[in-house]
Amino acid sequence: MSASPRDATPAARASTESIRDGALQPVATMPLLHLRHFLAQRSALPYPFGEAGVSTWYNARAAIWQGLRALGIGPGARIIAPAYTCGSELDTLVQAGLHLDFYRIGPGLDANLDDLRRLCRTPATAIFATHYYGLPQPIAAIAAIAREHGLMLIEDAAHGLYSATIDGQPLGSFGDMAVFSVWKTLPLPDGGVLRLRPERVKSPLPGFGETPGLASTAGRLRHILEESLSVNHPRAVGALRQHITNPLVGWLGNRLQTGAGVGRSPLGGGDAMPPEAAQIAFRPERRSWRMTTLSSYLLPRVSDAGLADERRMHFRMLEERLERGSAVTPLLSALPSGCCPLFFPVIARDPRPFCRHLAANGVGFFRGWCVFHPHVDWGHFALESHLKEHVVVLPVHQGLTDGDIDHIAHAVNIWNATQ
Repeated sequence: MSASPRDATPAARASTESIRDGALQPVATMPLLHLRHFLAQRSALPYPFGEAGVSTWYNARAAIWQGLRALGIGPGARIIAPAYTCGSELDTLVQAGLHLDFYRIGPGLDANLDDLRRLCRTPATAIFATHYYGLPQPIAAIAAIAREHGLMLIEDAAHGLYSATIDGQPLGSFGDMAVFSVWKTLPLPDGGVLRLRPERVKSPLPGFGETPGLASTAGRLRHILEESLSVNHPRAVGALRQHITNPLVGWLGNRLQTGAGVGRSPLGGGDAMPPEAAQIAFRPERRSWRMTTLSSYLLPRVSDAGLADERRMHFRMLEERLERGSAVTPLLSALPSGCCPLFFPVIARDPRPFCRHLAANGVGFFRGWCVFHPHVDWGHFALESHLKEHVVVLPVHQGLTDGDIDHIAHAVNIWNATQ
């Protein structure tokens, strides 16, 4: 039987107690927004900004929806997509009325090209390729398969901002369409980017999108505020949440939420969504939402040309400081050149108690895409199912310090030593 964190070594208990006492600062899962960002000078933006055919949207789901429409990919079109996904992109494709078939991936997260070729023997419209955690897919080979079969290529580079292939070509530059989630890499409340190959566009995008409602952005702003404060003032966050942010966001929701489509999705068959399904549900009312004015203002001020180098450095530092163990093991054997890692993914033998241990020790994390979309026949995808259940991702973002990396490694090493 696995040991409980309550039965851990004195060092582990001391680490947990020091978090509770405020002696150690929590480690944020994602980069934090600071006051200095509002006053910073504008910086150059990474690819794909400045390219032809680029537009900004509220999130990548809206970008996918708009891109499909612009390329003329409509109901009934067959799309070949990876079985290992977040699920939010699948929900968008499903609600667009597309027919989906799924290809396998390998243990290193690369697309199984033989399986992809097999599926391409049946007529299709496009291949959907996902760059997981900023890691480049064998995208040149996938693009060649698409050309061979006369298919369009859609790149999901939601994790791939600042990432490139080993020869330096930016992720998202190979496909006829590519989408990015800028808020996952940069400290922004929202933001999705769509890049279209101009010669492929059949229907122009709307000149102006809708402005997101205040109620829809309040929750994300609350999260940013709370996580920023928790790093320097962990004791204040509970009081802030209880007396200010929760009442404020609740009031905004009651006043501004119309109820049309909110909290519902085909995932729940029209019923209220469980929390985990809500994470991946496509909400049709948001399909025309543009990036908010706040994110548009902050985007060039939080961009950083050295960001990719910092993330790579943190990834390698954490890799070096993790001790060998069987309870938690790194998912990747090496970090490819040119990759800007979004996270450090690990395989946890018992993910739920491991995540509780991380939380108790103030280490931010995400369960790696743990929602199983009902549109996938998971009985045919054993590896993908295993990854969805057991992957946990650790922070390596540009806001971390050497001490933060030590803190993360210590928490993981304690868990490995006590299981």
